[in-house]
Amino acid sequence: MIKNFGFHSLLLFESSFIPNKFVTWIVKKVDLKTSEIVLGGKVIPVNKEVVHAILDLPIGCSESGKNYEHGTQFILSKFGKTIMPSMKFFGDQLINNEDMTDDSIIISFLIVALATFLCPNSSTYPSIKYLDIFEDVDMLHSFDWSSFVYDWLMSYVKKFQKTNSLGGCLYIWAVSHYIVSLFLTTWIQILLMCLLLMHSFLHFFIGFVSRSS
Repeated sequence: MIKNFGFHSLLLFESSFIPNKFVTWIVKKVDLKTSEIVLGGKVIPVNKEVVHAILDLPIGCSESGKNYEHGTQFILSKFGKTIMPSMKFFGDQLINNEDMTDDSIIISFLIVALATFLCPNSSTYPSIKYLDIFEDVDMLHSFDWSSFVYDWLMSYVKKFQKTNSLGGCLYIWAVSHYIVSLFLTTWIQILLMCLLLMHSFLHFFIGFVSRSS
């Protein structure tokens, strides 16, 4: 069912663990003005196309709205809650095989994926910044997911330069560095490297829920 919505790639990641020291070193090499990683004279751009090549997320034309309260109220109503539940709630529903509609399954799955892998932050609760995306699940494929993840990632690079706090999809930095280190310059090579590095996100997801229990 996840595949039908266009997010089959997220089922291929086994683990998203990246050592913080390694990522910190890479992020320090990021030029915010040009959105590039600069390492020893080698340069690789970081943009939504790169995010798409690495994660195989949809590149649609729709953008997230800014009515955060409306998105929050939609999720609360959808799951019969009065206050926003933690990420663990959404994960538990999937792990425990709760009686869920297709809409609830894809929403829960993507909330966990966003909060723990694609657009993580320091909170154990979903960010209000992406909840309105789920109001029409039939249009999920038309949303510009790659751009959203890229913007989130770069916003944390900016924060890192001020607070030294990491955030965003750190996996992207690791893959990008690997591409630079192997002198990969073509999109075909980038795609091949991504295929080599992809594992099962499902295993990562189960591990996250187990650690949160």
